[in-house]
Amino acid sequence: MSAFTVTVRRPGQPPFTRRQFGTDSAALSMAAQERFGPCGVTVKPA
Repeated sequence: MSAFTVTVRRPGQPPFTRRQFGTDSAALSMAAQERFGPCGVTVKPA
């Protein structure tokens, strides 16, 4: 498991950033889109 910084941008709302642990950035990006619906997601190593 590695630490990543995940930023979510949803229309009409300010972006928010959180630190999450996961196996890879693609998995965290897909999980964020499933949780928050259509949105912009940026995942970077922490």
